[in-house]
Amino acid sequence: MQAAEEFMNGAHQHGVNHDSTKVAEEDFHRPLSTTSSSLTPDNEKTVSNTPNYAPTRPARPARMETGVSVKQAEADFAQLSRELSGISQNSARLERSRSGRSANSKEMDVEKVETRASQRFNLEETLRGNRDMDMEVGIRTKRIGVLWEDLKVCGIGGVRNFVKTFPDSFVSFFNFPGTIMSMLGVGKKGKEFDILKGFRGIARPGEMILVLGKPSSGCTTFLKVISNQRFGYTRVEGDVLYGPYDAQTFAKRYRGEAVYNQEDDVHHPSLTVGQTLGFALDTKTPGKRPGGMSKKDFKQRVIDLLLKMFNIEHTLNTVVGNQFMRGISGGERKRVSIAEMMITGSCVCAWDNSTRGLDASTALDYAKSLRIMTNIYKTTTFVSLYQASESIYSQFDSVMVIDAGRQVFYGPTNEAREYFEGLGFKEKPRQTTPDYLTGCTDPFERQYKPGMEAHAPHDSESLAQAFTDSIFAKRLSDDMTAYRNQLETEREVYRDFEIANYEAKRKHTPKSSVYSAPFHIQIWSLMQRQFLIKWQDKFSLVVSWITSMTIAILLATVALKSAVVIITLFVLTSGYLIQYTKEQVWLRWIFYINALGLGFSTLMMNEFQRISLTCIDTNLVPTGSSYTDIRYQACTLAGGTAGSNIIPGYAYLSDTFQYDPGQLWRNWGIIVILIALFLFLNVVLGEKITWGAGGRTVTFYAKENKERMELNQELMKKRASRRNEGGEEGSELNITSKAVLTWENLTYDVPVPSGQLRLLKDVFGFVRPGQLTALMGASGAGKTTLLDVLAARKNVGVIGGDVLVDGIAPGTAFQRGTSYAEQLDVHESTQTVREALRFSATLRQPYEVSKEEKYGYVEEVISLLEMEDIADAIIGDPDSGLAVEQRKRVTIGVELAAKPELLLFLDEPTSGLDSQSAFNIVRFLRKLSAAGQCILCTIHQPNSALFENFDRLLLLQKGGETVYFGEIGKDAQVLLDYFRRNGADCPSDANPAEWMLDAIGAGNAPRIGDRDWGEIWRSSSELANTKDAIIAIKEQRIKVAGAHRKTEEKEYATPLWHQIKVVQNRTHLAFWRSPNYGFTRLFNHVALSLITGFMYFQLDNSRSSLQYRIFVIFQATVLPALILAQVEPKYDLSRLIFYRESAAKAYKQLPFTLGLVLAEMPYSLICAIGFFLPLYYIPGFQRASNRAGYQFLMILITELFAVTLGQMISALTPSSFIAMLMNPFVIIIFALFCGVTIPQPQIPKFWRAWLYQLDPWTRLIGGMVVTELEGRPVVCQPGEFNTFNAPPGQTCGAYMHNFFAAGGAGYILDNATSACQYCAYSIGNQFYEPLGFDFANRWRDLGILAAFIGSNLVFLFLGSRFLNFNRR
Repeated sequence: MQAAEEFMNGAHQHGVNHDSTKVAEEDFHRPLSTTSSSLTPDNEKTVSNTPNYAPTRPARPARMETGVSVKQAEADFAQLSRELSGISQNSARLERSRSGRSANSKEMDVEKVETRASQRFNLEETLRGNRDMDMEVGIRTKRIGVLWEDLKVCGIGGVRNFVKTFPDSFVSFFNFPGTIMSMLGVGKKGKEFDILKGFRGIARPGEMILVLGKPSSGCTTFLKVISNQRFGYTRVEGDVLYGPYDAQTFAKRYRGEAVYNQEDDVHHPSLTVGQTLGFALDTKTPGKRPGGMSKKDFKQRVIDLLLKMFNIEHTLNTVVGNQFMRGISGGERKRVSIAEMMITGSCVCAWDNSTRGLDASTALDYAKSLRIMTNIYKTTTFVSLYQASESIYSQFDSVMVIDAGRQVFYGPTNEAREYFEGLGFKEKPRQTTPDYLTGCTDPFERQYKPGMEAHAPHDSESLAQAFTDSIFAKRLSDDMTAYRNQLETEREVYRDFEIANYEAKRKHTPKSSVYSAPFHIQIWSLMQRQFLIKWQDKFSLVVSWITSMTIAILLATVALKSAVVIITLFVLTSGYLIQYTKEQVWLRWIFYINALGLGFSTLMMNEFQRISLTCIDTNLVPTGSSYTDIRYQACTLAGGTAGSNIIPGYAYLSDTFQYDPGQLWRNWGIIVILIALFLFLNVVLGEKITWGAGGRTVTFYAKENKERMELNQELMKKRASRRNEGGEEGSELNITSKAVLTWENLTYDVPVPSGQLRLLKDVFGFVRPGQLTALMGASGAGKTTLLDVLAARKNVGVIGGDVLVDGIAPGTAFQRGTSYAEQLDVHESTQTVREALRFSATLRQPYEVSKEEKYGYVEEVISLLEMEDIADAIIGDPDSGLAVEQRKRVTIGVELAAKPELLLFLDEPTSGLDSQSAFNIVRFLRKLSAAGQCILCTIHQPNSALFENFDRLLLLQKGGETVYFGEIGKDAQVLLDYFRRNGADCPSDANPAEWMLDAIGAGNAPRIGDRDWGEIWRSSSELANTKDAIIAIKEQRIKVAGAHRKTEEKEYATPLWHQIKVVQNRTHLAFWRSPNYGFTRLFNHVALSLITGFMYFQLDNSRSSLQYRIFVIFQATVLPALILAQVEPKYDLSRLIFYRESAAKAYKQLPFTLGLVLAEMPYSLICAIGFFLPLYYIPGFQRASNRAGYQFLMILITELFAVTLGQMISALTPSSFIAMLMNPFVIIIFALFCGVTIPQPQIPKFWRAWLYQLDPWTRLIGGMVVTELEGRPVVCQPGEFNTFNAPPGQTCGAYMHNFFAAGGAGYILDNATSACQYCAYSIGNQFYEPLGFDFANRWRDLGILAAFIGSNLVFLFLGSRFLNFNRR
C-alpha cells in the first residue's frame, strides 16, 4: 500500500525540521516528461516529473515555454502545500472565536492560526515524507504505466429488450432448450455491437489522464477495462499492457494494483466513517511499514491523515448512512469513497465522475490531491468528470475525448482546445475547455466556423478519422513505440515492483495471492465488521434477542415428555415427518446429504440410547379399572413389548426411525464434511464468479402501442426541429401563482447523544416569482437540510423561526403546491419514464385539468429533458435499468410534471449530468422562473455560463450559517462587490461561483480575510436590507393575497377514489412487470406440494397413514414462511417510494395499502390452486366435492392470511430486515400451539387457555384434519398391530369386551384367539378426537380463520397510517 506508506513516512517525521526547499530542488532537478502545470486560478504551479521516461510528449502548458523557474516553483509549491493541507476545521473554529477581537490582534491571529495549522498537518511533509527512511526499511516504490492498442470492447445491444411480464416467466421456465443454450453461451442473445472501438494510447507512471465524453459515450467502459475489470462484456480485444505484463497476467498476479472507483457511493450505512476506513486498512495494511510502526499506529495515523486531507475529521464517529438512513452528507460520503480508494495504494487508479456531489472548492481540492499523489507516488491515474472547471482541467497531463465509443482525441491538455478549433469548430472563449471539448461531440451543441460546416467532422466516425490523420496520432504512435522499447531496458523497475508488491503482503500471505492480507486475517476483519454492523443496528439486535429468548422460554415450558426434538417444518426428508425406510426409494439418497436429517438422527441417537421410556395408563392397551395386570397388557408406543411398560430408547429408535446408535459418529462426520464442502464452495465460487457489477447496464422497454408510437414520432420530429433550427421548445407555460416564500431566524436542531446539534443557524431569505435563486455552499453546509425544512419534509428535530407563504404560515395545501426534486433518485422501478411522469401529473396537477392537457405537458417535459430515446424505457434500479444521469433526469421530470402552483425546490439537479444537459435544465428553470415560478435550487460546480442564469444567491458555510443572501448581478458584480468590500478580491479570470467557495474556506484552503464570513454577514447592511425586504414582502402579500386567499385548502389535488384508481392501476402493472416475484412464489408453492405429494404418494388406509395425512395437511402451515419472505421486502420497497410520493401529497396511505393488498389477490389465487392440486390429489385425499371444496377454501384463506400477515408485519416494523427477524417468532408460535406438535390436552394450561384458541393454525389444522379423516376406515398393516396375550382361559374378544364397551378405540384382528393383535384405530375419527378436534366445528373454524384476515387488514391499515419510519 504505497500511498499509505508514504503518508506514514511523513507522519512519523511530523514535527521534525523538514527542509522543504531541498526536497523541491531535488524533484525539480530530475528529468521531466512534462513541465509544470497550472493548479489554481491564481496560476500556482507544481511539476509532474517522471524520471527515466522518454520526454517525447509535448510539454504543457504552452505559456510556460520559457522554462521552469526553480525559485518560483518552490514558492508556488509551498503555497500549494499550505492550501491543500489547509486550516483544519479546528483552526477555522479558532479563527471564528477570535474574529471579534481588536484590530491590533487580527494580524497575529491569522499568522498564528496558519502556522499552527501547518504544524498539525503539512501536506509536503506528510505526502513526500523522508526518502532516507524508505531506504532504511527497504520500502521500494511501485510504478506501472499502461499501454493500450487497438482496444475494442463489445457487448450485447442493437436489439431493443422488452420488459418481461408474468406470463413470460412461464415461457422462460418451460423453454428448457433455450435456457440451456443461453447458459452455454449459444443461441439468440441479441446483436453484438462495439461499445469501444479503435482505442490506443499510453499513460506513464506519474501522469493523470482526463476522460471526457457525453453520458453513454463509453467513458465508464473505458475506465473499467483500463483498470482490468472485464467481466460483463462479450469480448475485449486488443493489447492492454500494465508495464511488461499483459492483462491476463496482471489480473492473475496483481489484481489489486489496478482499481476502479464507481460513480455511486456504496457503503454499509450503519458503520461510522472511521470504521469504514478502518476495515479497508485492516485488509490493506502493508507487511513492511516505515519506522517499524505497529499495525495499530499505522491504521490510526492513516485514518487521521485521510480525514484531515479531505476536511472531514468531524465525521469520524458519524455513521455513513444512505438514502434511507440519516448519516453524513452526500458530499462527505463521496469523500469517504475517495479516501477508501486511496487506501488501496494501487498503481493504476480509475475514478469515475468522483466529483459528483462535491462543491466546486472541494472538487478542486480533490483534483489537486490526486495531482500531488500522482506526482509523488508515480501512480497512473485516469479520471472521468462531468462539468469540470478550468482549474480542475489544468491538473491533468493528457485528455481523452470519447464520442459514441470512438476515441476522437488523446493528447496534452493544453493543446486539445486548439486541435478542435483547428478542425473547424467555432471558438467559444467563455466556455471552459472540458465543456468545449465535450460540446464538440454533441450534435446539439457543436457549432462550426463560418464556411467550415461542410468540411469539419460531423459525427464520431469522422472525428475519429480526423484524429487518426492528425499529428497527435503520429506522436502517440512514436511514444508507444518508444515505451515498448523502454520496457526492455527497465527490467529493474519492474523487479522492484514485484518485490514491493510481495513485501506489501502481510505475514503468511501466499506469494501468489492477489490480496495483501492472509485468509485468516480477512476472515477476522470481516467478522469484526459484521459484528459492528449488527451491534450498531440496535433495534434489529434487540428484536432478534427478544425473539430468540421468547422462543426458548416457550419451548422450555411446553417440552414433550416422550420426545425432545421439535418437529421440523421445512425439510420432509429429515426423517421425522416420514421415516427413512418409508420414503420413496428414489428419494432416500437425499438423507445422506441432508445436514438437517443427519443432525436430527444424531441428536435422537445421542438422547435415546441412554434412556428408557415408561408407558403410562393412556398408552397401555387394554386400559381401565378391570385391567391391572401388566402381563396381559401392551404399550402402544413404538418399541413397546407385551407384558412390559418399559421401552428401551434404542428399541424406540429402531422401531420408529430404523436408527442404529452405532451410526451416530458416522452421521456426525458426514455433517462436518458437508459443512466443510459448503464453505469451500462458498469461498471458491465467491472468488471465481462475479455477479451484477461490470459490463453495460441493460435497458428494457415497454412494447409500443399505437398511442406511444405516435407520441414518440412526434418527440423525434421535435428533436430534429431543434437540431436543425437551433430553436427552443415552445411550451406554453401558464403559472398564475404570485406567492412568495419567506423565512426568518430559521434554525434546525437534531438530537445527538451529547444533546442537541444545530444544523441551521438563523437563516433569513425569500423566494419570489420571476427570480431563480441558487443555494450554494460547501459539502455538509446544510443545503439539503435547508431545502428539507423549507419543503416541510423534516419529521425529526426542532425547527425554529418562521417559514411563511404570503406572510402567513403554510396551510395544508403547501406540500401539494410545491415540488421537491430530491438528491436521491427513488422511483417505482417497473414504470417507464413516460408512465412515471404521467403518474405524477395525474395525481398532483389539479383534478379539474383534463387528462389530455396533463399528458401533453408530460410530453413537453420529456422533450425538455432530452428523454425522447428513453420515454418508454423501464426505470429499473441502478444495477439493471437507466444510467445514473438518466435517473436524475427522471427525478427532475417527475417534479416538473407536477406543475407546482407555489414553489419548485431542486436539490443538485445538475449533479451527474454533462455540461450541456446541466445547461439545458438550468435554462428551462430560467424559463419557468420567467413565467412566474418560484424556484430554489442547490447547485454544485456551476461554470460561469450556468451561474449567470441565476438571479439571487443564498450562500451557506459549514455549520449552517449564512454567508450571503442577495442579488448576484450581471457578471456577478453585486456578489463580488460584497466580497470586495469585506476584504476578498476575485481575480478577473476566476469563475465567481468557484472562487467564492474558496474565499469562505469551503475546501481545504484557508479562507480569505481575518474574520469569519458568517459574522461578517450578521453585521452587514445586506442582512438588514434582507430583513426589511422580508417585512415589506409580507405586508404587500398580505394586502394583495388576503382578499383572494382560499378559505378551504385541499391537502391533495385529487379525490380519494381517483387516488385509489390511479395507484391501483400502477401497483397491478408493477406486479405484472415483476415476473420473478409472482413466478418464484408460484414455483415454490408447486414445488413444495409436488415434493410433499410424491413423498406421501397414494396413501392407504393404514394406521401410519393417518399420521401421514396430518403431516400432509400440516405442510399448509409452511406457506406463510414462504410467503412472508417475499411479501415483506416487496412491501418495504414500495413503502420507500410511498414515503417520497406521500410527502409531495400525491396520494394518501389508503390507496397505497389497498393497492398492495388487491394486487396480491390474483397471484394468491393462482398460487393456492398450484399448491392445492398436487398436495390434495397425489397423496389420495377424499375426492368428494364437498370435502375437496372445503379443503381448497382453507388453502386459499391461508394464502390470503399469509399475504396480509406479511404486509401487517412490514407495516409495523421499520424495515424488511426487522420484519424477517419477527417471522421465526410468529411461525414457531403458530406451529407450536395449533394442537399437532403438542396435542391439545398436553399443552400447559396457561397457554391452552388463550394462545391455543388465538392460534390461526388451530382453525386451519382442525378444519382440514376432521374433513379428511371423518369416516375414513382404518386397516392396520401387519407391522402396525400391538401384540399381547389374553389371560388364561379367555379369548381376545372376551378379554377386550369391557375396553371396547367403555369407548376404547381400535379393533382386534381375531377375537377368537388368545394371542391378541390390536389395531389402535378402526376409523379416522378415533385418531383426531383425542386432539380436541370436532367435525361439527369445521365451518366455524373456516370462518374464524377468515376473520384473522380481517384482523390483519385492520392492523395493516392502522400501522401504515400512524407509523412513519421515514425519519429525516
